[in-house]
Amino acid sequence: MTTTESRPIAVTKYFKPTLKKPSYVGNIIAIVCGGVAFIAGLSDSSPTFLAVIGCIAFGWGFIAIFSKSSGYKEAYHEAEPKPSDKQMDEWLEQDKKGIVSDATTKLGLVPEKVLNLNDPLVVIGPKNSAKFKMGQDGIIRFSAYEIMVIYLTDYHLGAYSCRWDFVNGKSISEQTQEYHYTDVVSVSTLCSSASFEVVTVDGVNRPIQSHQEFSLSVASGESIKIAVAFPQVEMIFQKGELLPTGADKAVMALRTMLREKKGGV
Repeated sequence: MTTTESRPIAVTKYFKPTLKKPSYVGNIIAIVCGGVAFIAGLSDSSPTFLAVIGCIAFGWGFIAIFSKSSGYKEAYHEAEPKPSDKQMDEWLEQDKKGIVSDATTKLGLVPEKVLNLNDPLVVIGPKNSAKFKMGQDGIIRFSAYEIMVIYLTDYHLGAYSCRWDFVNGKSISEQTQEYHYTDVVSVSTLCSSASFEVVTVDGVNRPIQSHQEFSLSVASGESIKIAVAFPQVEMIFQKGELLPTGADKAVMALRTMLREKKGGV
C-alpha cells in the first residue's frame, strides 16, 4: 500500500510486528456474572456480600476491556499502516542512487578518467545486528545495510563504503579507499565464521554461525568485507530470499581487470 507518512515512521512500522487483537471473552464473562451476582444480591432487603462481589467483577470487566482496547489501539497505530514491499524497494533504490552519485566526489575521482562511471560496481548486504523482515513477496529486507561502490580507472580502483541506516535514509559511517591494482591480493566471496547476527521484528537476536562475504583484500593486510549470503537462510529466514547483492558481478569485473593489469591470461 502507499503511505502518506514520513519515511522514518513508515519504515519503522515495516519492521514492527502488528499485535493480534486481544480477546475479551474472559472480561465479558466477568461482566455478565458480576451483573447477575449484583442483581441477585440486591434481591434481599439490604445489599449483601454477593452484591459487592458482583459489583467488583462487573467494574473490573469493563475496566479491563477499556485498558486492553486502548493498549491495542496504541500498539496497532505504532505498527500500521505499513508501507508496501514495492515502496520499500523504491526507497532503497533511491538511497543507492544517491550514494553512487556522491561516491565519485568523496573519492576525489576525475570523472573523465573513470572507466565505469555510468556502471559502477555496487555491493550491498545487511549490516551486523540489523532488524530483518520477510515481505509478502518472500524477499528479506533489513533495517540497515553495508554498501560499497567501486570505480575503476586505468591504474587503480576507488572504493567508497558506508553503513546505511535504511530507516532514516542516512549514513551511519563511511570510508574511502584507493588501491593500485598491483596491491590487490584477492577479490572473492568466501565463507566466514566471524560473529554475525540479525534481529527479528520482535527484538530477538538470532546469531548466524557462518555466512558468505564479498571480500577485497590488499597486500597491506587491509580488507573490505560485506555479508552477502547465508547458508542458514532456511533456518533463520523461513526460506526467504535476499535482494540482489551485486557481489558476483563485482568479483567477475574486478578479476578481469586484475588479470589485465597484472599481465595474467
